[in-house]
Amino acid sequence: MFSSSLSKIKGTIFYRGGIAALDQGMLSMINLGVQILLIKTVIKSEYGYYSIALSVIMYLMSFQNSVVNTPITVSIAGKTKEAKDKYISAIFSGQIIALIVVGLAGLLIVFILFNIGMSIEKSLIASSLCIGSFGILNREFLRSYFFAEEEPIKVLKLDFYYGVIYAGLILITYLLIGINVPLIIFFMGLASGFDSLIINKRLKFNFNLQNIKESYLENWQISKWSLIGITVTQLQGYSYLYVIGGLLGSNAVADVSASRLLLLPVGLITNGWGNVIRPYGAKLREQNQLKRFFKNLIFAGISFPILILIVSIVLYFSSGILLKMVFTKDYQTVFDYLFYWALLSSVGFLRANASYGLQVVKKFKSLALFNGATMLITITLAFILTSEFQIKGALIASLCGEVLFAIILWYNLYKAIYKY
Repeated sequence: MFSSSLSKIKGTIFYRGGIAALDQGMLSMINLGVQILLIKTVIKSEYGYYSIALSVIMYLMSFQNSVVNTPITVSIAGKTKEAKDKYISAIFSGQIIALIVVGLAGLLIVFILFNIGMSIEKSLIASSLCIGSFGILNREFLRSYFFAEEEPIKVLKLDFYYGVIYAGLILITYLLIGINVPLIIFFMGLASGFDSLIINKRLKFNFNLQNIKESYLENWQISKWSLIGITVTQLQGYSYLYVIGGLLGSNAVADVSASRLLLLPVGLITNGWGNVIRPYGAKLREQNQLKRFFKNLIFAGISFPILILIVSIVLYFSSGILLKMVFTKDYQTVFDYLFYWALLSSVGFLRANASYGLQVVKKFKSLALFNGATMLITITLAFILTSEFQIKGALIASLCGEVLFAIILWYNLYKAIYKY
């Protein structure tokens, strides 16, 4: 009876969501530790460049999600085992070829830019991005695949090995010679690559070009709109960072990025939840149970903002201790933006939830078109409000864009599911 009850618990979306939250929490704490280390050891402008480099990595992951991961997540539920294995192997192998070609091309471009005047600091960061992205994106593919197969424990093991290797490399280097931003990004890629290509024995390579072509053409039916949607979502989501960097400089980028650290562990739960809810929703879609899926999205959308509120209140009343223990004297204004981030995280989760739902019902064109309109509004507001109110203006612009986008997406998700 106990084993039967345990099996039922493991079969629920909230069990898988809990494992995903634990996984994201572990990754968040590692990322938080790395960023605190950088805050305390590198100059403020260099930390600002690190924040911009992270946004580039996030865009590359979003691009990969649109072309590779999301089509896999919403498609494999309807495939036979043989067709699925062939498809996954071809996609994985095609990605490896593409990453090698793009990485080498990126290094060539960095070499040319360095020779015509780009600084050594920026050149090293850009080079580490070109090299590190190979491992980072291969690991992200594997994570999405395991989530799509509804095997979150495998993701947890994969990320545990990654965390041990990544943190170990940073700690040893820090103790021996010190640490900097290019090394952090390189170690992230090295740990990810070792984790996904050496430790992993699950996926097989399939470098048959015809199979790769057929698999990516199948993906393209979904990804042609998903790619547009992901790109404009990224631009909208990080518009505050790019506008602040352009108008106020890298020190201001460092300030706003440091303030975001306060809610980073809970904020990254959004990504973990998306990895769980999309394959779950795809399975319910195949079973004609989308209304049940919709109710789960609503329940999660109500629960997460409550968690954010509780964490924000605890952080606010702990501000004196955190300012002394975590931040240096250059970052004494970070708590000025805490409740802006609390609102942004809450509304962002609500918007993401509706987005995941529309992806499950394959409304990628609608997502892209709606997001294009809200992105233009958000970026326009960001330029206007940042010029007037500095960092707070940029965050208010992002919040306005998220609220508008969330309302539009939930309305269209309701229509799509109840008319599906």
